[in-house]
Amino acid sequence: MSLKIASTHTDGAFYAYLEDVAPDGTVVYLTEGELRGVHRHVSDETAAVAEFGPHHTYLREDAEPLVAGEVAEITFDLLADLNDHPRRAPDSRGAGRSRCGNVRACAL
Repeated sequence: MSLKIASTHTDGAFYAYLEDVAPDGTVVYLTEGELRGVHRHVSDETAAVAEFGPHHTYLREDAEPLVAGEVAEITFDLLADLNDHPRRAPDSRGAGRSRCGNVRACAL
């Protein structure tokens, strides 16, 4: 997930939700991801555990506070595939369903 954001604060919590939207407007949650703006630095270091998206160290020395009014890019991965997640509709893989979801980001 990649978001271009601007804020009036030096940090914020950014959330993205992937949802399946049916032609009738029914929405089913599929997965999500989140990242604090201050942790947006993407590291070239090898992660200690396998990751499926950009590697963030969360170290104090890698912190990148947001600059008020400037556009910044925040990249993070969504949680692993949740096809069998209990909140997912059993027919959400069926014909007529949207292949793309809605993304909503919120700064706190």
